[in-house]
Amino acid sequence: MKNITFNSKETYLAYRSAWKAEYKNLSAEIRLLRIADRFYQRKQFAPLTLTAGEERCLANALKLSGPGALSYHRLNRSKRATELLAELKEAKIEAQRQYLARKAGNLAT
Repeated sequence: MKNITFNSKETYLAYRSAWKAEYKNLSAEIRLLRIADRFYQRKQFAPLTLTAGEERCLANALKLSGPGALSYHRLNRSKRATELLAELKEAKIEAQRQYLARKAGNLAT
């Protein structure tokens, strides 16, 4: 979603819907990785057993992140979420600029 391409209200709203879906998915992944990291530490560094739900959460997070530390993958997703927020801010500014340009064009004619 790096490229912000819209030239009408409809395309802007489609962009916003796609942005919102990606951000929602990214947020869910970050939450999953954060809690799974806690479960992983509890399992590895403390002799505590996990419940079936906690084990399932940990397995889902390991499947999602692949090899490597869960906190590293969560950090990468957090950086991407920050980039998405900055991108949305730029998109809002561009949408406002286009709106004002259209409004000024309509007043001139």
